[in-house]
Amino acid sequence: MKLAILRRLHTGDDGTLGHLFEAMREFECWTLELPWRGNRQGLSCIPAGAYFVGWRYSPSSGRYYYYVQDVPGRSGVRFEIGNWAGDKLNGWKSDSLGCIFPGEGVYAGDPTDPDEQMMVVRSGDALTKLIEYFGKEMFVLFVFNAVRSSARRTLTSSGRRSNETVLQ
Repeated sequence: MKLAILRRLHTGDDGTLGHLFEAMREFECWTLELPWRGNRQGLSCIPAGAYFVGWRYSPSSGRYYYYVQDVPGRSGVRFEIGNWAGDKLNGWKSDSLGCIFPGEGVYAGDPTDPDEQMMVVRSGDALTKLIEYFGKEMFVLFVFNAVRSSARRTLTSSGRRSNETVLQ
């Protein structure tokens, strides 16, 4: 069984950026998840830990997906195509309800523009490569947080975003 490691590099209101790689570095891509919000369904990335990831059919969409199994208190966590994973409650764009979006690249936003948002790009291409590499077989996913604090942009009372440092 293959092993993948998801190393989270940054988290803030605009999402959680990570680097996903196979243990021998034969496959790697960027990832984007929702910010950490206490593991709340539809609002948060999943907790750090070890998970089995299986290939399953979804009758509701008529498609196959990689599902992250046995996430405490959660269901439906899968690898999916998407670009944004911000906190909608704080005014950020999001395509996610708790999934992990792979990407071949990252747009981190213009640091001089508080309205810019981090996103992964070429997500469909990265997901195709992930499927080709792992071969629709189960694999083990280790998720760990490589950073304890981050700069997070939030909305001010005037509706503009500003930076603040937060501890997780």
